[in-house]
Amino acid sequence: MTLQNQRLLATIFLIPTGFVAVFLIYSYLTRFQPDTVEILQKSNTPDSLKTNTTYRLIVWNIHHAKASFDSTLKCAEEHKTTKWNILENLKNISELIVKEHSSFSMLQEVDFYSKQSFFINQVQSLVENTSSFGFFASNHRVSFYPFPLPKPAGKINSGILTLSRFTPTESKRVKVDEPTGLERLFTPHNCLIENYFPVDNGKIFILINTFLTINNSQKGFSELKNYIEELFQNDAYVILGGCLVSYGPGNQNDSQQRALQSITPELADFVPKGWHLLTCGKMLQTNHLNGTNKEEKIDKKSLFLIASPNIKLTSSLKLITNNKPLECEPIAINLELI
Repeated sequence: MTLQNQRLLATIFLIPTGFVAVFLIYSYLTRFQPDTVEILQKSNTPDSLKTNTTYRLIVWNIHHAKASFDSTLKCAEEHKTTKWNILENLKNISELIVKEHSSFSMLQEVDFYSKQSFFINQVQSLVENTSSFGFFASNHRVSFYPFPLPKPAGKINSGILTLSRFTPTESKRVKVDEPTGLERLFTPHNCLIENYFPVDNGKIFILINTFLTINNSQKGFSELKNYIEELFQNDAYVILGGCLVSYGPGNQNDSQQRALQSITPELADFVPKGWHLLTCGKMLQTNHLNGTNKEEKIDKKSLFLIASPNIKLTSSLKLITNNKPLECEPIAINLELI
């Protein structure tokens, strides 16, 4: 091989290597670094909740408002998403929340100026169209997400949003745990939104919204279980709800029941004894492939709600719109503080 050819090969190798190195440095310098605790709002004139009064609560992963409202089996990624689709879905989500007279709505995968949802401020849309107080916390913030190829997602700012008809004493974002290594540059960070409401009997109602990935540190789940138990023992009403995500082998034809069965044990592991647990499993497609054997992996997403023993829950419902099941069906319940 001539010297000229050697230099050519070296150049061909070094250019992409250098590009990757520069991109990783840029990603590291612009990485998401949330504080352990971030105060979202405080109020000196909060609304007091009443005991033995019925409140309506919704837990819903809206999947960036990309999910179709006229499909029962196919996942959101299979639909060709347009800006009009997302705006229409946001409108339908808001109308459904209003129609259900929801006192509290705990939403996950809500975008705040993300490329994947055409830089729509979904937080503002949902807050304004439901006439609610809104509390948003990012859990997935990336300056440039390089996947999927050849059309990368680009800028991502997604998180969890709690809507409330009542003003809390305090709302805050709490870090649960975070990915390590290169994963911390591109993957979601487990976190909570905690809202504190005074109750007419002198106690406190703590509503906790979350989006959790069980592949992250299991230590975080053990600490979370101890944390909500401690809150309850300090004479509080506690609800923890949101979306739990697991990754594992499967295929797109797996049933919802199989998805729920595979993820429920993970939930049961951190539910304190005597507490209420409601779940709604949903199988969603992914494009994860494992090496050369092309084994497909499935994102298993389960909505869940855990409530302390001093909260009375009625039956869980699946909301319906346009006479067809929603693709990401929410948990909708009534509750009373007793």
